[in-house]
Amino acid sequence: MAMTIKSIAELAGTSIATVSRVISNDSRISDKTRLKVMKIIDQYGYQPNLFAKGLASKISYNIGVLLPNPAANLHFYSIKAVRGIIARAQHFGYNVLLLTGNSEQDVLQSIASRYKGRSMDGLILLYSSVSDHVIAYLNLNGIPFVLIGSNMEYANIHAVDYDQFQAAWDATHFLIQLNHHNIAILHVPDHVAIQSDRMKGYQMALQSSRIEPNPDWCTAVEKDEEDIIVWTWMNSPERPTAILVQDDVTALKVVRALTRLKLKVPDDVSIVSFSQDNTGELVPPALTAVHTDSYSLGCEAASMLLQLLKGTMIESKRMILPHGIKVRESTKKID
Repeated sequence: MAMTIKSIAELAGTSIATVSRVISNDSRISDKTRLKVMKIIDQYGYQPNLFAKGLASKISYNIGVLLPNPAANLHFYSIKAVRGIIARAQHFGYNVLLLTGNSEQDVLQSIASRYKGRSMDGLILLYSSVSDHVIAYLNLNGIPFVLIGSNMEYANIHAVDYDQFQAAWDATHFLIQLNHHNIAILHVPDHVAIQSDRMKGYQMALQSSRIEPNPDWCTAVEKDEEDIIVWTWMNSPERPTAILVQDDVTALKVVRALTRLKLKVPDDVSIVSFSQDNTGELVPPALTAVHTDSYSLGCEAASMLLQLLKGTMIESKRMILPHGIKVRESTKKID
């Protein structure tokens, strides 16, 4: 005989309403009762009919995840963040829908159709841009959402991030302690929200050590431009002895470009990467990195969104996760 909520309630010696609250992760249920009910659910392999429950409560038990344009911007760290979101969502009985689009209009249409069609209860954004019309649309229409990252224009939204300013300051200061004064930064394009915070951290770390930032060494990299940027820097009368790079993949391209110029890392140039996926530790020279964890970002963003959907009071709209510097083979102290 197929198990039902009624059967679970009888075996647990509780009411049907209590079993329903356990399945919905209602905070009013004691840990003792929750464990007893969950043990029976696991023992009999009971699967709640979330679709029928959703129809009755006008809840879909789906959350959306807005991916960057996969043709240009989908990186491994985005996939890790999605894994974290899925793990946390499934733990609370939610499914995850992936949304993307080739244009902003495509994205807005996808969000509107999903939310208005009741196939999505809320949304997690994996990226943000300057003058973000997606965030404006979500705010205007009262759609619950959480941003992984930050946006200076929308400082009061729910978000999970690392302190990009402090991360860049720490990375720059680390290189200064290795006696590097000629420090370049290969940063994300200007329209990406984290660029401003990282640039400020880099510049202020230099200035705090009385080093004047060289504007020629602050360059935004678009797709496959690393070779020409590195060639220009290294063929200048004064060249960088260290480079901060936006991510591991770009850093490995910089290493390749330096190798073509017969320059060695770290003997000739030290490199520090902003890393979320540990790719840089797999190939020589292993990259020194400002280490963050996109899987944790995904988990925390999902938890925050699910709290919003339940109406739980959130103490702070902005959650900042800790970062650190992992010192590996790509950096060296100079005389």
